[in-house]
Amino acid sequence: MMELISEGMHSTLLESLKTNSNPVSIILDGSTSTDVVHFLVVLFQTLENNRPIVYFYLLNQLGVQETARALPTTLLDAFNKNGLMEYLEKNLAGFGSDGAKMNLGKDN
Repeated sequence: MMELISEGMHSTLLESLKTNSNPVSIILDGSTSTDVVHFLVVLFQTLENNRPIVYFYLLNQLGVQETARALPTTLLDAFNKNGLMEYLEKNLAGFGSDGAKMNLGKDN
């Protein structure tokens, strides 16, 4: 049941993004499981009724090796899969990240 609700909310978010022209910021963070598997967390911040709203977009496994090369590949694959590239090319206004080296372009 939770997976069904989550998929529905994700679809609603994607359709909402694609049908408006509000600016959006991408917020990245990472998480590592106890068995050292790295995950990329992606949030979108956009405007709704002229107020900033943050939406959860993606939790994606980066694999055992967390590197700066895995990050853009993971992001671009997700954006292409969800048909968001054109929207982001027109409306991306910002990028936020914690201070992790891999989020800023270092190898690890």
